[in-house]
Amino acid sequence: MKAEAVEFLAFLNVQKTQFIIPPYQRSYSWDKEHCEKLWQDIEKISTNEKIKAHFIGSIVYIKDDIYHQSSINKLLVIDGQQRLTTLTLLLEALREITNDEIGGFSQAEIRDYYLINQYGKNEEKYKLILTQNDKDTLIALIDKDKAQPKETSIKLQSNFDFFKEKLEQNKDKLEAICKGINKLLIIDVSLE
Repeated sequence: MKAEAVEFLAFLNVQKTQFIIPPYQRSYSWDKEHCEKLWQDIEKISTNEKIKAHFIGSIVYIKDDIYHQSSINKLLVIDGQQRLTTLTLLLEALREITNDEIGGFSQAEIRDYYLINQYGKNEEKYKLILTQNDKDTLIALIDKDKAQPKETSIKLQSNFDFFKEKLEQNKDKLEAICKGINKLLIIDVSLE
């Protein structure tokens, strides 16, 4: 086991890496109150210069020993999927409402660093693959060329809409919100 504290965005910004939620894990289950708490934390740390980092929990995954330079490194997430998914929804919402570079973020950077593997093919294109019930909804949110599935994941769509609305309401504070997102810290736990 290897564990270390890392910035959440640095954790996501590992090229050619895909986080997979195994089929035996539960579907995405965060409610709006979880998202509201995360939003409040981000708002609180965004304007407080004394707070350099904010711990949001751990992400535990099993690393496949087989790695090739030419392939996507697949990591099976066994704990932290709710945080990882929710922050992915927040980043996609931020990408959708951002026209210019704000707080070090641009639409292209959010997409290419945190949401997709730029040169991945098919499903390997996406940084996060959820369980079957949620996967197609998240892919359709990130990739507008994909149609929403007939059975949309209500929680994913609802929480995405929540973040998009919050960001729209706080357009004058987007730079500060981006600073808050940059301060999020996780414990990265890799199991062999």
